[in-house]
Amino acid sequence: MTAPAAPLDVLIVGAGLAGLCAARELQRAGRSICVLDKARGVGGRLASRRMGAAVLDHGAQYFTVRSEVVRNLLSGWFEDGTLQEWARGFALAGGGKKLDEDPRYIAPQGMNVLAKQLAAGLPVTIGAKVASASAEAARWVVHTEGGDSYAAHALLLTAPVPQSLELLAAGNAQIDAGHAAVLAGVEYRRCIALLACLHGPSAVPAPGGVWFGGEPVSWLADNAYKRTPTIAMAR
Repeated sequence: MTAPAAPLDVLIVGAGLAGLCAARELQRAGRSICVLDKARGVGGRLASRRMGAAVLDHGAQYFTVRSEVVRNLLSGWFEDGTLQEWARGFALAGGGKKLDEDPRYIAPQGMNVLAKQLAAGLPVTIGAKVASASAEAARWVVHTEGGDSYAAHALLLTAPVPQSLELLAAGNAQIDAGHAAVLAGVEYRRCIALLACLHGPSAVPAPGGVWFGGEPVSWLADNAYKRTPTIAMAR
């Protein structure tokens, strides 16, 4: 196991949207940082997969912008075409459409493109699965399953809450009892995403998505409306 080097200002666990945005802001403020992620690439739910010539978004299908702060941060991507508006509502499974005034934005080349651009120039280590996080001598020390150690004055965990609590427990890190109780009550709804490449056009109507009323399918999207060839995704 490697001994941790001189402590960083901030160590970030998770190279998804939250972790990467935080890393960029901290780096811009002059802080020394490092981002760790267990996956083979960055992005988290900004996930895209290639199947032949097809590009499938199997995490977030779109995002919305509800503040001027976010809009200003993304303005360059709208200008250069990295981002574009997809739709303002989708079809309903029972017929008709549910439309509103909230634009849904996409990355035409795949949602993961956003993560890759956010990660550019950041000190990101992928394939680093964190095993524990402990508070030692006024600093945080993180150990990975690969035997590496990292130290920092501050630790930012962006993984799902249950995973983050497991890392803290593995390092015997103590957190406020009130906060611990609130975090322990956080629940996530699991889902299964089915991705399929079709031989012809789907029956999904424009603009390319269908909302269902419940289970077993809650959402169906045809990514051909974002790009070609025709791609369908059910969740």
